[in-house]
Amino acid sequence: MARQLLTDDQREANRKASQKKYKQSPQGRKKYRTDKWISRGLKFREGETLDDIYTRYMETDICECCECILTQGERYNSKTTKVMDHDHQTGFCRAIVCHSCNVSDRVKHAEAKNLIDLMRVLVLGVSWTCLILFLSRREPLREDP
Repeated sequence: MARQLLTDDQREANRKASQKKYKQSPQGRKKYRTDKWISRGLKFREGETLDDIYTRYMETDICECCECILTQGERYNSKTTKVMDHDHQTGFCRAIVCHSCNVSDRVKHAEAKNLIDLMRVLVLGVSWTCLILFLSRREPLREDP
């Protein structure tokens, strides 16, 4: 049986159909999404991998900021579309949030609030430690004879 030669247009149409099918597969969606993250500057903390972040992304169903139920879509179709938020200065992943939280300053404020709370605890801890050291080193009061 003779093999039919394809025209350039037919080859291009087959290639596009094949690419579309791949992009809709789980491996294709993962590759497309992670390539987009890396092109936008995602970096990894020590001991963290792209697979770790992708697994976290896929397993997160509730916004880590406002706690709404997340939806998935190709584009930002709604306020609840799931996105991976990252710090543009460091490149590190901050949270998996809804599109609404990602475009607002809520994630940054939540991160800053956590940092402020941590600093308060540290300052309070240092204050208590200094007070205890001061009291423990004080000489006992002497009674007059």
